[in-house]
Amino acid sequence: MQTNIQLHSEEAFRILGDPQRVEIMRRLIQKPATISQLGQILGHHPAQIRYHISQLEKIGLVELVFVRKNKNYKEKYYQATTNSVFLNKAIFPWPSDKGQIVILGGDGPALNLLIDRTNESIGSHVFMTIPTGSLDSLIYLREGYCQIAGCHLLDLETGDFNISYIRHLFSIKNITVVTVAYRDLGLMYAEGNPHNISSVSDAVKKKLKFVNRKLGSGTRLRFDGILSDSRIESKEVIGYDLEAQTHNEVGEYIQKGMVDVGLGIASVARQMHLGFHYLFSERYDLVMSTETYQSDFVQILVENLKSKKTREEIKNLGGYDLSHGGQVLTF
Repeated sequence: MQTNIQLHSEEAFRILGDPQRVEIMRRLIQKPATISQLGQILGHHPAQIRYHISQLEKIGLVELVFVRKNKNYKEKYYQATTNSVFLNKAIFPWPSDKGQIVILGGDGPALNLLIDRTNESIGSHVFMTIPTGSLDSLIYLREGYCQIAGCHLLDLETGDFNISYIRHLFSIKNITVVTVAYRDLGLMYAEGNPHNISSVSDAVKKKLKFVNRKLGSGTRLRFDGILSDSRIESKEVIGYDLEAQTHNEVGEYIQKGMVDVGLGIASVARQMHLGFHYLFSERYDLVMSTETYQSDFVQILVENLKSKKTREEIKNLGGYDLSHGGQVLTF
């Protein structure tokens, strides 16, 4: 018996959408049983159980394991082929006429601009991005939910970005990393800095209210690192458990007066007319299989990233260093 099976197909979702089949699976994971035994346990006619078994066999979750002969008949015992079942499926908008490439972990004006210019070059909305935490995006890439993961995860031991996380999550083989840019990250607050904020420690001492980022995001990891370095416990930070999904959402909390301060990127602060105090720069990479990188559409994306026009537009957003933009590392 396998430890687990991951299923992705529409047929698997349809078959396991029936609660009776789920209950049969639970029973057959525990121990083998006959159709008659299952019918008695579940209170259903054997013909119904036989149909459900045939459906579960169709997707490889149940198998006949042995037959016991009695005087006048044979007892067929069925058992699950796995100890657990994982159903994995992501639902996105309908793809364009030329296909679809999903980038999870995309959060920021530069990536949005790059995707817009690339889709214009293709003549179709092939690329789409969905804001997701950097760590989650790498996991989703490994599980096949997307073709590209965007991330900016700092390794506190080496000072490098993303590579150690990629090595940990993937068997380093046929993975390609494309650098988009280094971007400035810092404290965002109301325009004019009414609380005269100069650092995270300063904002905590003044008992100002923060908005945090989702657990697993690169920004959340950096914020926790700052607190650790400053010997500040999370319980001392007002609003530590208030989480925003994106940099723009952090800005909206500040604009509405719901919080005083939060970590975000300079380009978003500039777009939203917020104050900004620089803390550090971080490298934002796109991670994908080498096969995906070699595809025609991704090559168009890389060409746009290297183009003078796109680079000038990204530079004008503020807070981006494109000196490494378009660099490629393949494992």
